[in-house]
Amino acid sequence: MIAKHENEQRDVVDIAIDLLKQQKLPEFTDPPIEWPSPNVASSTSDSTAEPGQRKVAGRSLHRYVAKLAVAASMLAIVGAVASSWIGSANRALAQMQAALSSAKTVVFKLDTFSDDELLQQSRFSYREPYFVRVDQGLELHVLNGDSLELMTVDHGDKSTRVEPIYNLDALRRIVFGVYDMLIEMQPVAGTGTRHTVVDGRPFLEIRAAFDGDVATVLIDRETNLPWRIDVDRGVIAGERRREILSSFEYDRELQESLFAVEVPSGYEVERIARVEPDASTSGFVLSSDQGMGPIQFGMSLSEVVNLLGQPESLDSRPAMEPELDSSGRPVIVPGKGFNLIPAEPAYELATAHYASTGFRIVVSSKEGVVSITCFGDRVYGPSSRPFLGKTSEGIKIGMLKEQVLQLLPNAKDLGNVLSHQGMNVEFKEGRCVQFSASFAYKKAVSANEQ
Repeated sequence: MIAKHENEQRDVVDIAIDLLKQQKLPEFTDPPIEWPSPNVASSTSDSTAEPGQRKVAGRSLHRYVAKLAVAASMLAIVGAVASSWIGSANRALAQMQAALSSAKTVVFKLDTFSDDELLQQSRFSYREPYFVRVDQGLELHVLNGDSLELMTVDHGDKSTRVEPIYNLDALRRIVFGVYDMLIEMQPVAGTGTRHTVVDGRPFLEIRAAFDGDVATVLIDRETNLPWRIDVDRGVIAGERRREILSSFEYDRELQESLFAVEVPSGYEVERIARVEPDASTSGFVLSSDQGMGPIQFGMSLSEVVNLLGQPESLDSRPAMEPELDSSGRPVIVPGKGFNLIPAEPAYELATAHYASTGFRIVVSSKEGVVSITCFGDRVYGPSSRPFLGKTSEGIKIGMLKEQVLQLLPNAKDLGNVLSHQGMNVEFKEGRCVQFSASFAYKKAVSANEQ
């Protein structure tokens, strides 16, 4: 019985030690812990046991107690070291972000790879408080914090678009979000730091959450600034996607001309005028069976303009529709969805953008107003203001999803979208960022009533 009891106790401790040995910890530079020798004399007060049994039992019990004590000590050491190790990742990342935030200028490049093929290369330049330049292939994006303008240059078709900025924070978050992602990185749970050397320079390596994926970050131990960030984007269309941020430069003098809103000679220019805030749309109500405010489904573009004034921009394109096979079913292209072809008979779709008041209206040359979308600055961009009105159910931009569900208890929940009777409500990070209504629902209701 003693031997059996000893084996059971040994199994418990051995399992505990095996679990300790399986901990994924960094390599320690300290000397290895020496286990106590099992040949330790012991005694027992059990006067009923035979002398030989007392000796074996006493030695076994002592070894068990000693082993258990060391295991407990080891567990405490491992726990303390692991806690310190994980804490070091938090500290390293916090120090990096503090150092990055204090830099007056930051320049780096971002390379996008599919497997080993370079797909795109971008170069980012930042100068506080709000001057940003992104060179990306044939496109150039410039934000000028003095003029509050965003310029987009397409060298491919020699065109330039200049638009006003109403929300600088939205611009940094949406258009040039890479820099903010660096500031907002969080360490991956359960990971720590690793010391490494590249070209004779010491670095700390940590794993951090970056824009929803995992990045390996190398931090310069002397400056606490990032040196290289390798982001694993996972497998997309059967290919491994990666983004590598590198060639970081800090506090380098950047000329004002880099951030000038100057249209290249000979380029076509679209300049969107700045519109002053207008609170009159706060009373607008969007419904899936009527429209929004004074705008009714089915109205022509000229009627919309007469009621709301000229839009800040107007896009027009030929209407497309799904191609049908011989049985009348839509043709689906693998990986792309419906195969769209020009509509027959042909007609135009015009989109009137009233971004300064937070909505856009799509008008068909055949059916009039067919859809209305109301949005906040997190979707449409920095050259917009949030919609001040609401839906007929009382939904407003910025509402929590839980609040919207109380107003639409029977809505179909598609994750980031709630759909109900022709109304779609979209969410980001749990808050409403956009809602839209379509003329198709009104037509369907009218058809059923006939």
